[in-house]
Amino acid sequence: MASIRKREWTTRTGEQKEAWVVDYVDQHGKRRPKTFSTKKDAEAWKVNALHEVQQGIHTAASASITVAEAAENWLRHVEREGRERATLAQYRQHVCKHINPRLGGHKLAVLTTPRVNIFRDELLADVSRPLARKVLVSLKSLLRESQRRGDVAQNVALGVSIGIDKRTKRKLKARVDILTPDEIKRLIVAAIGKWRALLITVIFSGLRASELRGLRWEDVDLKRGELHVRQRADRYNNHWVA
Repeated sequence: MASIRKREWTTRTGEQKEAWVVDYVDQHGKRRPKTFSTKKDAEAWKVNALHEVQQGIHTAASASITVAEAAENWLRHVEREGRERATLAQYRQHVCKHINPRLGGHKLAVLTTPRVNIFRDELLADVSRPLARKVLVSLKSLLRESQRRGDVAQNVALGVSIGIDKRTKRKLKARVDILTPDEIKRLIVAAIGKWRALLITVIFSGLRASELRGLRWEDVDLKRGELHVRQRADRYNNHWVA
């Protein structure tokens, strides 16, 4: 149930003002107002709001939490799920350095896809494309968790993406991006002690940093020439079964 009414008033300077107010009842039976500058905007919003109320997914702007509050809820959820400390640190950096400064004060209920597209363009103007893609993924995860909690009706970032720019992607060059076979041989000869074993393992196994940190002597079979990845470790020395 909803109605639209016109509101008129005079300012202290004598200027005549008007606005259009949508009065409606949400799915919890609470009456709420929403004000617009034009009747057209009010009518369009009314149709969408009534549909959300019928679906039981409407969130009034006045009752909505901010993106910054939703971000803290998301980070706590990620931590409870047992994600690696390094991963959590990366997510928090995305929130503190990129998401909150641009969107933190916005209410979830009024966040729109066009606004997220502006956020996307701002990221691409300020940071590298790979980092911008990671931050956008974090925002999508943040909104997905908010949707799961019932704090927002939909994930308005789902349709926003950052593709790979193939025009600027170049092939890796020897002696610039990667070592030549001769340089690798010289590096192995120069290495001594535990660093020699580590470098040889890195060069010929292709293990990730977390897999190298978690490697133990019992995972190495020198007779068979085999190496088994059974656990991983992050930079904080937290270990996980691989």
